[in-house]
Order: sequence, then C-alpha cells, then structure tokens
Amino acid sequence: MILSNYPIGICGGLLAMAARTDTTEALSKIDVPTLVLVGEHDTITPPTAAKTMHNRIQNSKMHIIESAAHMSNMENPNEFNEQLTKFLKDFTRTKRIV
Repeated sequence: MILSNYPIGICGGLLAMAARTDTTEALSKIDVPTLVLVGEHDTITPPTAAKTMHNRIQNSKMHIIESAAHMSNMENPNEFNEQLTKFLKDFTRTKRIV
C-alpha cells in the first residue's frame, strides 16, 4: 500500500503524525463502549500501547489480532471483522439504540 503512493504524500503523512498532540490523558474521559484492536506484530502502535489505551478507557475491550501488524483490518480481515462484529452484537444486545 505504501509503495503505491507518492513519496511526498507518505512524508507529509509521517510528519503530521509526528507533530500531533499526545492525547493519552484524554482517554480516561471516553465514556462509551470501546473496542481496542491491535495487530500482534504492530510496531507503530504495539500491543503494549494498546493495553495502555485499554486500561485508561472505562468499559473498553481489547483484542490482539494474530498474524497482523498495524493494518490488521487488511492483514487479517477475517479475525478483525469477527471481533468487530462480536463487539457490535454484544453492544446492541445490551444497549437500546435511540
């Protein structure tokens, strides 16, 4: 996916990510059910970072996607979709959507 893009676009995206504000402290303010999915081989947002997010977000669930890195929805779409579907089904069973 990266190889199919222009280098200037990739550089711009990387610079924007490097300059973004750290919002870790805001995670504790999230008060809706949240699913944290992370690839087991993710080096950009590794499972340890995802665990920190999970621990700071009340009412969150976390799942590590096997055989995937940062783009787990593309690298292991079956497991990603299975976990997302399970989360949404569990949520809709317990919550009334208005």
